[in-house]
Amino acid sequence: RGLRSGESEIAVEKLGRALVRHHLRPMHLALSGGVSRRARYRFFRDLGDDARDLLLLALADAAALRGDSPLAVWGGPGGRTVRELMAGHAEEAAALSAPPLLDGRDAMEALELPPGPEIGRLLRLLREAQAVGAVTTREAALAYIRRMRDHPLDTSDPAP
Repeated sequence: RGLRSGESEIAVEKLGRALVRHHLRPMHLALSGGVSRRARYRFFRDLGDDARDLLLLALADAAALRGDSPLAVWGGPGGRTVRELMAGHAEEAAALSAPPLLDGRDAMEALELPPGPEIGRLLRLLREAQAVGAVTTREAALAYIRRMRDHPLDTSDPAP
């Protein structure tokens, strides 16, 4: 990536922390019964550029645990979650780079709220709803943040 020595050490340290912190995440997704669109979005949102490295680590981890080759794990039932996540990489990259339907100014104006953590929370929820296709228009986005403002603890899947 053209990083200088100090920058590359910081990047490697950051990658190491991310891999250690999230290394069991693919297994937890597998144990939960599969990868929902929302879970896949969150996986790639949280890991960013490190997501594919983590998937390779998960394969190596599973292979070491069972004594199989990573290729055997990939092709078998134990690799299903990793394959599903890897297959969704391009879609999630597009979702994460899509322009948001609303920005902070739009949200503050529509809700008559000042800048602050509540606006950030609502925009994060909206971003996820947009990424999974539950909200596709500006009007729907405004309705969504109004609904979420009135239901601060709602953790259900975003509804259109």
